[in-house]
Amino acid sequence: MGAGYIGRFAPSPTGPLHAGSLVAALASWLDARAHAGRWLVRIEDVDRPRCVVGAAEEILRQLAACGMEPDETPLWQSSRDDAYDRALAHLSGAGWTYPCGCTRKEIADGGAVIPLDVVNRIADGENPIRVIREWKDITQLYLAHKTNIGQGYISDLENGRRKGTVAALKEIARVLDVPLGLLA
Repeated sequence: MGAGYIGRFAPSPTGPLHAGSLVAALASWLDARAHAGRWLVRIEDVDRPRCVVGAAEEILRQLAACGMEPDETPLWQSSRDDAYDRALAHLSGAGWTYPCGCTRKEIADGGAVIPLDVVNRIADGENPIRVIREWKDITQLYLAHKTNIGQGYISDLENGRRKGTVAALKEIARVLDVPLGLLA
């Protein structure tokens, strides 16, 4: 086998292999063979709540039944937790990470990705409503109109003179199209 070329297939064990994944595996396997390279399988089992017991083994059986056997023992991502913990500790120690208290649902419902400079401003203590409103080029008046919350109330929130109710913060998060956890 060619030492340089490596084809990879990395299924998530959330159930049996479906047709789209089988096509992706076949394309990767064929490409590796066409380049006289190796074909590796990495089981993406790090999203533990979504993993189905026995699904990884079933996927490997399905691949084998189609004649696609990896050239090395498959790697389970979860077996590398220690390496990821060390890498995260290194990045955190260098100041290259920031906290996020968002739930999976908030992330899924969150809309656009928030730029790092916006996140950093919030992490540095700036008012999140003001920072996001400015980033999205939304005036206080527009936000007040779209949320049916008074402009004075929004101004008080932005200036720290008032804590928002959960209902008000939910409505502001909806209009700003950001996860609620970002505003709390």
